Amino acid sequence: MSHELVNSERVTIVKGDPVRDFWLDGRVNRYPDYSFKAKVYDIGSIFGIGEGRISKLQVWREGREVMSYDRDWDQVPKSRRDLKALKEILSGFPDRGKETSGIEVVQLGHQASRRRFWLFRNARPTGRRGQRRADDHER
Repeated sequence: MSHELVNSERVTIVKGDPVRDFWLDGRVNRYPDYSFKAKVYDIGSIFGIGEGRISKLQVWREGREVMSYDRDWDQVPKSRRDLKALKEILSGFPDRGKETSGIEVVQLGHQASRRRFWLFRNARPTGRRGQRRADDHER
């Protein structure tokens, strides 16, 4: 069952059980200098990153915190490498029954509030809300 909850090719869980626990500690396989602590649910929600399963996330690179998400961005990823590590983490916790290869990251640019600096969305609209977005683009 845990193989459905965690993509072990992307991330390695070092503390916690994906079946029983919400809080998981892990590391990014592709970028071993990155470690993270995440609150992960079984299904995605509006509070998760990109409406996904991760609602809280702290990521460290070589012991220094590089990004933080707590239902919204507290500290956004600043470097391209940080962003790549984040994409690996997100793909490590796929939504069951959803297409996860379509996660794309769009930089919104500098705004007065840095909390909305990055927008994470699925490339393919899903569900009623996604269908509404697809209908809006066709008009």
